[in-house]
Amino acid sequence: MAAHMPWTQAGRQLIDSVGIGRVALSSGALPVVIVVRCRVDDDRIVLHSTDTELLRAARAADVVALQVDNLAATGATDGSSVLITGVLAIDDSGTVTLTPGIASHTPVHLGPTAGRAQTDGAGSA
Repeated sequence: MAAHMPWTQAGRQLIDSVGIGRVALSSGALPVVIVVRCRVDDDRIVLHSTDTELLRAARAADVVALQVDNLAATGATDGSSVLITGVLAIDDSGTVTLTPGIASHTPVHLGPTAGRAQTDGAGSA
């Protein structure tokens, strides 16, 4: 299990370099994950999405989680991930922000590609 760390420079750099993350929130007591564009702005994270649930959650000052990793869609199995829990807000201009509370920045090692069965050479799994 990853240790909870303060909001670190490495976490900030990962978010800024990747720019895409996933916000996990609750909607009607059900879990929802929304893909967002994100960037660091001082001690908060600015989130961009056209999903109306993100706006609803920001207006309600919901506690959410943001996850960002640098694993490439091309099949990379090693990288790092940052997971931040915090409170959403929306400012007068309509910008949604996340103020970090708890943050963890961990290495990721996924191993072999999931879903690909190993075969014995005869075509059976």
